[in-house]
Amino acid sequence: MNGNYLFYLYVIFRRIMLSALCILSFGFTVPTATAMQSYNSLGKPPTLADGIIVKYRDTSGAKKATAQARVQTFANKQKLPLTYQRSVSGKAHLLSLGKRQSWKSVEKIAKELRKESNVLYAEPNAIMWPGMTPNDTHYSSQWHYYETTGGIRAPQAWDLSAGVTAVVAVIDTGYRPHSDLASMLLPGYDFVSNVWVANDGDGRDDDASDPGDWMLAGECGGGWPLWNVNSSWHGTHVAGTVAALTRNNKGVAGVAWRARVVPVRVLGRCGGSLADIADGVRWAAGLPVPGAPDNPNPAHVINMSIWGSGYCGSVYQDAITDARNSGTTIVTIAGNADELSSYLSHANASNYQPGNCAGVITVAATDRSGNKADYSGFGDVVDLAAPGGELEFDSYGNVTNDINGVYSTHNTGLTTPGDDSYAFYQGTSMAAPHVAGVAAMLHGLKSSLTPDEVENILESTARNFPGTCLQCGAGIVDAFAAANSITDIDLRAPTHLRIIPFYSGNYLFTWRDNNARALQGTATPHFNATVYGAAIPPSRDLHDTAASIPAYLADPHYKYNIRLVDNFGRSIYSDYEMLLQLRPPENMRITDWYASNYRIWWTDVNAEFSTETVQVLWRSCCYGGIVGTTNDFDSNGYSIPAYLSDPSYEYRLKFIDEYNRVLYTDYISR
Repeated sequence: MNGNYLFYLYVIFRRIMLSALCILSFGFTVPTATAMQSYNSLGKPPTLADGIIVKYRDTSGAKKATAQARVQTFANKQKLPLTYQRSVSGKAHLLSLGKRQSWKSVEKIAKELRKESNVLYAEPNAIMWPGMTPNDTHYSSQWHYYETTGGIRAPQAWDLSAGVTAVVAVIDTGYRPHSDLASMLLPGYDFVSNVWVANDGDGRDDDASDPGDWMLAGECGGGWPLWNVNSSWHGTHVAGTVAALTRNNKGVAGVAWRARVVPVRVLGRCGGSLADIADGVRWAAGLPVPGAPDNPNPAHVINMSIWGSGYCGSVYQDAITDARNSGTTIVTIAGNADELSSYLSHANASNYQPGNCAGVITVAATDRSGNKADYSGFGDVVDLAAPGGELEFDSYGNVTNDINGVYSTHNTGLTTPGDDSYAFYQGTSMAAPHVAGVAAMLHGLKSSLTPDEVENILESTARNFPGTCLQCGAGIVDAFAAANSITDIDLRAPTHLRIIPFYSGNYLFTWRDNNARALQGTATPHFNATVYGAAIPPSRDLHDTAASIPAYLADPHYKYNIRLVDNFGRSIYSDYEMLLQLRPPENMRITDWYASNYRIWWTDVNAEFSTETVQVLWRSCCYGGIVGTTNDFDSNGYSIPAYLSDPSYEYRLKFIDEYNRVLYTDYISR
C-alpha cells in the first residue's frame, strides 16, 4: 500500500445485504445471480475525500479567524476553490473543496498545504464505511455467546458481571429504538455534518437515530455503488450485541446486558468523513467538541466497527490518543478483506485504519468452529479475536446457510425505518462488539480500570483457538476468564430510591442495585427519625431491590436508606429517601405588576412541610443572581423590582425544605 485511504464497500454489499437475505426481502433492484457470479465483479469503488483537515503548529492557528485568513491566503496563492468550513475537535480545522473528489487529487492539495511552515499536518478528509460483511426467545440462535467451541463463555461470566454502571459508546450509523434495545440507550449525538449524507433533513444535532443509509446506483461518486443498496441498520445490530435487553422473555441477549449504550452517529448515506469520526471519538470519551454539547455520559468503552485501508494519520491517531488518555478503552476491527487479498496485501490488518492506530484493541473474526473467518483481517496489529460468524454462499453469491452468523437486533426497512426485527450478520464488525461488551463487564466489576489494564486482562485471559487462526492475536476473548480475574471488586451504593404506598398503611421501598453479581452480602433498609434510627428487619440479599416499610415505621417525616455489607466486610450507605416528597410548583407565570415591576406567580403543592424557603432567581445573557427570598412555599407569588424586570431576563424558583433538600424549577420569561 502507498498510504492512501482506500475505502471499500465490497463487504457492505455482499456480507450485509446477503447475510440478512433469509429475513429481509429487497425492494430495490438487487444484483441478479449472474451479476454476482464473482465476488470481485463488484469492482473497485472510488477512493474519495471531502475536503482537507489541517492543524497549525502555533496556538494562534487554533483560532477560527486566524485559520480562515491563512486558508484564504493559501487558496489565493494556489488558485484553488478552497474555503474554511468549520473547527474540528483537537484544535484542527476542516477545509472545503466544494464537493467530494478523488483521494489522490485532494492529497495533492494537502501535500502543498503541508509545505507551509506553520502547518503541523494536512490530510484528506477521507470517506469511511461500516466494516460489515438467557430466557430470551432467540437466545438459542446466539451460539457465539454460549457454545464451547466458538463462543465467548458469556453465561458463566454473567454470574459475575453483566456490565452494571458501564457505558459503551457505539460509533456507527446511529440506532433504531428497537424494543429489545431502546431501554438500554443513553442520549447520543449525530455528528454527520453533511446534510445529504445525514439523510435526515439536517446536519449535526442531538438525534442519533438512524434514518436509513440506503444508496442509489452511482450516487456516491465515481459510479459507485454499482446498483441500489438497501439500508444496513448496522449500528443497531452492533449495539444489540453489546447490550440488548436481556432476560425479558423476548428476542436476543446482549454481552453486557446491564451496561448502557451511547449511540454516536458518524456514518450515513455513502459513508462518513474522517473529520466527523474524529469528533465523534472525542465526544464519546467526554472531551469537548466545537458546536456540540458536552456528553453527560462519557464512555468507559468505545466500539468502532469502522474500517478503511491506509495508514493511521494524525487526525485519527490524535483523536484516539485523546480519548484513551481520558480513560476510555477503544475496540475496533481488523477489517474484512481476505477474499480481496490479491490486491489488498493479503488482508493484513496493518493496512486498515483505525485498527492499525496505536492504543486500540484490534479484533479479528472467528467462525463457529474457532477458525479464522475467511473474510477476516489478520496480522501483527491484531490483539485478539471474537466470533464474527461465517455465512455460506453458493457460486452465485446467494446465502445458503445463515445460522452460523451473529444474531442481533435489526429493522425490516429497506430504505426508511420499518418494524423491529432480528438478523444474522457476519464480519469483524460483529466480532468487535463482543470484545467491547466483555470490556464493559470488567468495568462493571471495577470502574477505575485503565485502558492498559483492560487490554492486558482481555489478552492474558483469552483462550486458545480451537481451530486455525494465524496472526489473530492472543486468542478468542473469554468473558468468564476475564471477569473472574478481577478480585478487588467495587462496592457501590444503591441509587434511584423510591417509596410508594403499598397496602394497609405499609410502603414499598425500591432501589437500583449497582453491584456486579460476583459481589455477595446483605442489604438492610434503615430508618432515621428525629431522635433515633435503626434497621428495618429482615436483612436481604445484597442484590435485592425492594423491601416493605411496615405501617408503624411509615412516618412522612422519617428518612430511609439502604446499608450494604459485602462478603469482604465492607459497608456502604445509600442516600436518604422520604415518604414525603418535595414536588415542583404548578402554574408558574410572570405578569406585569406595578411601577414597571414584574411579579412571579406559582401554585404550591407541598402543604405538608412546616419549614420552607423559596428563592427567586434571575439571569440575563451574562449575569444572574437572587431576586429575593420568602419563607413560605404557599406564598404563591413574589414581586420582582423594576431594575430586574427586563423582557430579556429569565426567572426560576429554588425550593428548600426543612430537610435541606433543594428543587429548582425550569427558567421562564415574561
